Amino acid sequence: MEAIGQLTGGVAHDFNNLLTVIIGALDVVDRNPADEARRNRMIAAAMAAAKRGEKLTQHLLAFARRQPLRPEVCRIDRLIAESEDLLRRALGDAYSFHLRLGGGVRNALVDSSQFEAALLNLVVNARDATPAGGEVTIETRPVTLPKPVGELPAGQYLRIAVRDTGSGMDAETAARAVEPFFTTKPPGEGTGLGLSQVYGFARQSGGSVDIETRPGQGATIAMLLPIAAATDPDASEAAFDHVAGQVPARVLLVEDDPQVAELVDAMLHDLGHTVVRAGGVDEALDRLNADKTIELVLSDVIMPGGRSGVDLAEHLATARPGLPVVLCSGYTGGDQGRAQAGAWPFLSKPFSLDSLARVLTEARVR
Repeated sequence: MEAIGQLTGGVAHDFNNLLTVIIGALDVVDRNPADEARRNRMIAAAMAAAKRGEKLTQHLLAFARRQPLRPEVCRIDRLIAESEDLLRRALGDAYSFHLRLGGGVRNALVDSSQFEAALLNLVVNARDATPAGGEVTIETRPVTLPKPVGELPAGQYLRIAVRDTGSGMDAETAARAVEPFFTTKPPGEGTGLGLSQVYGFARQSGGSVDIETRPGQGATIAMLLPIAAATDPDASEAAFDHVAGQVPARVLLVEDDPQVAELVDAMLHDLGHTVVRAGGVDEALDRLNADKTIELVLSDVIMPGGRSGVDLAEHLATARPGLPVVLCSGYTGGDQGRAQAGAWPFLSKPFSLDSLARVLTEARVR
């Protein structure tokens, strides 16, 4: 219950700060529409705050193991090597940085961007725990668990460890390290979400996190991820402007939140589409029965009335086979597995115009 209280209070605090920036910036723009320089500054500030909010929800969903992932078979050592410059910049010149990559050609099934974010969190945490002049080392190696260990079943894993020469942690601190918003840093210097994001990502990817530390002797925090069989890489997608390449269509937008619906409606119009709107599954079915010219359905997953966007997609697979359906959500709860395991393209909220155009194109060519 204490962790839940920390989570609730921390989320409210962080989002209130972000909303203060967004609301204040929009108010300034509304009051000074002719001041182009100020308008541009305020729009940039609001956009930056919104993107920080997006990252916060991603971290929270990762901790809850609800973060929509895009897993693919990745060679972990290669991902780390490609991120070396970014990691060095995050660490700074005051520390020695070493890579000792022993994973070889072994792969793991991970979302590459979330893996890189988790690794960056580990490196930043190591930096913050280490005095200037210390060392941070990333090590990878295969490990075999002959029997279950904690949350992990027996099997073969890649161990991706970040080791520092910092102050270390006592047993009580280490036991709470992955709790959301738990931090030993001074106020204003840490959110307490770094290690919780790492832990959530690892668990959602079929692995776990291991912490080895003693006070005054540094810490080693490792992700253990199941080794995955290699697959033939897909041919690289040719560069294509999905926004400019949209073919106009009549789209049924199923969204129960009026403000979100208004925004997505505008985005679809910007892409050249004609939009029909529905606020729930039953209304969507009525629209489809009355309008046979609808060529594509874009539906949120969580809906009022006890029926979800996945229910709608499954019904249409039988009632209107061949009608493209795209599902979208920021948090899909119990229907997350059904949504992502189905044959429908899935779009994570929030999304850009380019992401929307890309998934609409994917749906229409399936």
